[in-house]
Amino acid sequence: MLDLDDVRRRYRELSSVEDSKEKIIEELFSQVEELQKDLTKAHDELDNYKELAAMFKDKSNKDKEALEMKNRDHARLSFVSVLVDGDCMNFQDSLIQSGYDGGQKAVQLLRKAVEDYLFQLDPEANPRVQCKIRVYANVGGLSKTYHDTNIAPVDGTLEAFIQGFNMENGLCDFVDAGNGKECSDVKLRALFEQDILDVHCQRVIFCASADNGYARVLGPHRESHRISLVEGPSFAREMKDLAPHFATTSFPDVFRSTKIISRRVSFSNVTPPRTPPQNYASAVKTSPPRSQSASDSRPVSGVQECGRSAC
Repeated sequence: MLDLDDVRRRYRELSSVEDSKEKIIEELFSQVEELQKDLTKAHDELDNYKELAAMFKDKSNKDKEALEMKNRDHARLSFVSVLVDGDCMNFQDSLIQSGYDGGQKAVQLLRKAVEDYLFQLDPEANPRVQCKIRVYANVGGLSKTYHDTNIAPVDGTLEAFIQGFNMENGLCDFVDAGNGKECSDVKLRALFEQDILDVHCQRVIFCASADNGYARVLGPHRESHRISLVEGPSFAREMKDLAPHFATTSFPDVFRSTKIISRRVSFSNVTPPRTPPQNYASAVKTSPPRSQSASDSRPVSGVQECGRSAC
């Protein structure tokens, strides 16, 4: 016979299981709904990120194009500045003696030397970079020195050299700085300070090895990777102390390796000609001696260096 109590118990157990099952199903549905909400939110965020990524990509491409254009403009405007103190950094005698042709050849040799040097420093550097050359000198004093030392005894030789130098290339100038002692220094210093601050100036090649005065100009820029010192005559003492802090080189085909030494004969060392014996007739014909001016009688002696003394 059916036991009702047992049936009720079993029914309650089964109902409890069904309730648990329903509860589990409800919890699962609730979790699925939460996951769907999270998924929808994630999809929305992903769409936003995609839009941002597209926007940033577009901006990046535009910035890249702008940077490339800027780099092209910078490359077109970039230059190397070659600064030469013509009083202490003298061109090879053969170039000076060749006058106009020598001036043109000096520019060609100097530009080639600079080009080779830049390639040596960085083979990947822009080969079409402009080369600006500026030489400052006391032309009057320098011309006299060349004449006195018999390097260029013919008047106008240096002037012809300068004319050829200036005519060879539009970016190359040989400038008469004036007769003052520091005229070349002042001009060169001002141009150096201008170029070193110019973002388009890739390098300053400084050619004034024999003048200590430039140590004060170069000192604040020691360790700069944009400055090279060119040695012609040996570095002056203070310049020699600075040289290890910069890149150094030499252009032997262009510049002398020694200073010009002007030697002048002292009148006090010249033996005067012996006076021949005179007879009465010759004594009558002899005119009174011309009085000697102070400038004629002043002896010029010793050894005088070119360069700064020419100023």
